Order: sequence, then C-alpha cells, then structure tokens
Amino acid sequence: MKKQKNQNKTEIHLILIFCLVTLVTAGTIFSLMLASNESSDSSPETEFPDSNVDYNSPPQTKEDPAKGISTDQPNQDSDNSENVSVIITYAGITDSQVSASGMIDSIVEANGTCIYIFTSPTGETTPYTSEPLQNANSTICASVNINQDKFSSGNWSVVLKYQSPKSKGESPSVSFKIS
Repeated sequence: MKKQKNQNKTEIHLILIFCLVTLVTAGTIFSLMLASNESSDSSPETEFPDSNVDYNSPPQTKEDPAKGISTDQPNQDSDNSENVSVIITYAGITDSQVSASGMIDSIVEANGTCIYIFTSPTGETTPYTSEPLQNANSTICASVNINQDKFSSGNWSVVLKYQSPKSKGESPSVSFKIS
C-alpha cells in the first residue's frame, strides 16, 4: 500500500514537471519570436501594397430620401475583403525607443501587412510596416521600435492598419506623450 502511494506521488511529480517544462518552452519560443521581430529593421511605408482603399477618407454616407436620414455604410470594396477588428496592444516609450504593437482579433493568417501610422503633435504622419505573426486564435503584428530621437516632444497618436487578400481593418487611435 505504501509502495503504491509513493508510486502515485512519483507519477504526479513527473506530470507536474512535464507541464512546467512545456510551459517554459512555449514561453521561451514566444519570447524569441517577439524579440527577433523587434530587432528587425522597421522601414517606412507610404501605403498598403496593391491596395486601392483610401483609409484617410471617412466612411461613405448614403442619403435615404424616403426617411430623411443618412446612414453610414461600411466601405465595401470590389475585393470583398472582410472587415476585421484591429487592436493596438501597446504604444509608448521603452528604453529610448518609441514602440507600438498590436493584433488582429479572431483571424489567423500570415500573408498580410501591418502598418503603424504615427501622427505628430503638428498632424504629420509617418508609417512603419511590420510582419504579421500567426497565433492560435489571432494574428499578431510584430512590434515596431523606432529611436526616440526621430520624434519631437508632445502628444502623439498611432493607428494600426491591416491589409491582406482576405481581410482589412484599422484600430482606434491610441495616444501617448513624448517628453
């Protein structure tokens, strides 16, 4: 009886050790993926590749004369891209770097383009691209890290735009301050 009890404890310890090693390995792999993308050179882009979408225009408004009201209609492009939820998960300063990261919720694909568009206190915009990374339940846009010296002091904002053959979307603006 005592021998079986010790054997059960040993089995439980082995299972716990296996789970711990699995979690540490998964965390290490995820950290390495993020670190390798953060260290890659983020280059400015001016627009989405192969896109005729004007992201700087407000949504089209259609008048309904019968009801005397206007209704906002989502932009429907001939490419039939699905509108997706884009989220900025971080925007701010880390180790003298202006950093931003984000994700596209509920889609898993790696063939799109992520563009972070920073807006200065004077309204000037500067875009930076990053690569999308697949996750089990979402698509993560690799972080961009830009030397703080390229940014003036003041209140900045950033939006994240995502475009792929199947999906498109834009996050709400997120503000941060540079001192």
